[in-house]
Amino acid sequence: MSTFNLILMKTKTRINLMTGCALSLILGAAAVGCTKAEVSGTDAEKSDTDTRIAFSTISRTAAYSLPGTDTLFEMDHDAVFAAQASLLIPTYVSGSEVNKLRNAILEEALGTGNGLDPQRDLDNYIKATVDSLGYPSPELVPDTVNVSDADGVLMLSGTVAGMSPRLLSYAVTTYFYPVHAANGSTDLGYVNYDFTSGKVLRLSDIFTEEGLKALPAVIAGQAKKTCPDAEITALPSRGSYYVDYEGRIVFVYQQGEVCYRAAGAVTASFYPQELSQYMTPEGRDALLTSF
Repeated sequence: MSTFNLILMKTKTRINLMTGCALSLILGAAAVGCTKAEVSGTDAEKSDTDTRIAFSTISRTAAYSLPGTDTLFEMDHDAVFAAQASLLIPTYVSGSEVNKLRNAILEEALGTGNGLDPQRDLDNYIKATVDSLGYPSPELVPDTVNVSDADGVLMLSGTVAGMSPRLLSYAVTTYFYPVHAANGSTDLGYVNYDFTSGKVLRLSDIFTEEGLKALPAVIAGQAKKTCPDAEITALPSRGSYYVDYEGRIVFVYQQGEVCYRAAGAVTASFYPQELSQYMTPEGRDALLTSF
C-alpha cells in the first residue's frame, strides 16, 4: 500500500497543491509513481510549523453471484453484484490525534468509526451491503467481472474535495444500483476538519442559530443557478457542505432532495465574506482567514 504526504505550509497565501504527488491526491488517484515519503513523528511533534497530513489508500473490488436469481429474473445465469471501493485514509495529522479525523471519515463512508482496521471495516461494509440485498447465500466469485457488466453494483470513493493550511474537506461518493433496479442512486457525504482546533466542523459550529434559520432563503436564490426548479426551504440533509480550493463554502443537496432526480445533486456556493453576518466567531476565524 502506497503512503504519501501532503506538506502544508503555514502561509497567509492560498496553498498551491497542483504539483507532484499532490496532484494525484487532488484527483483522487492512487498515487501511482509517487515515492514513499516518511513522516518523523518525533520531529513533527516538536515543530510548531509542521502542518503535515499523510494518507494511505484502502481499496476493494469484489463480485458476488446470487444463487437462484437466474429463475427469478428469467436469465440463463445467476445475477452478479459487483462492488468497487477506494478510500483515502488519514494515517497522520500533525499536532492532532489522527483517529478523530479517521473515525469521522469512516463513519461517513461506512457507517462505522472505530478506525482500528479500516481495510477490515471496508470489507465488512461491502459484505453487509451484499447481504442486505436479501438473496440467500451470495457466493464470492473471482475478480474477473467488469463492474460495468454486473447486474447490480456498489461504487464507493473517498477523496479530498478541498484543502488549505487551515481546513480539510473530505468527500465520500456512494453509488448504489440494486440488481435489475429501475434506477441507481448517488449519495454525497462530507467531513470538514479544522487543523487548528483538531475538530470536525459542522454547520452549527460555523453559523449562529439565527444564521442557520436565515440560510435556506439565501441558498435558495443561488441554487437556482444549478437547478432552476429547485425548491429549497431547509438546509441540506445531514448538513452537507464542503469548502473548495477557492475557499468557497458549498452547500450540497442530494439527488432528488430539492429538485427532480435527473438534475443530480444541487449545489450553492458562497465566498465566506458573503455569509459572514450569519457566522459564529469560530466560523469567521476558520473560514475568513483560511485562504
